[in-house]
Amino acid sequence: MSDRRRQPRTATRVTATIELEDGGDIACVMHDRSGDGARLIVEKAEMVPERFRLRLGSEVTTSGCIVRWRSATELGVQLTHPLP
Repeated sequence: MSDRRRQPRTATRVTATIELEDGGDIACVMHDRSGDGARLIVEKAEMVPERFRLRLGSEVTTSGCIVRWRSATELGVQLTHPLP
């Protein structure tokens, strides 16, 4: 399988929160990231909608995310805005 990423990825282990439209949230860990994407580790990827907002740690800033791929416990997402 070829890596279609436009930007190099950087390994990271950052706790994050997936913010849902209904006001709920899902805990996750950002495992690695590139300039416009990230790989997230979650307990149940099927519970995550196709679009959501992502908050890193206690940051105030969030970014919109679009799911590009998923497995049972991982999501590959495209960030609509850069995160700090």
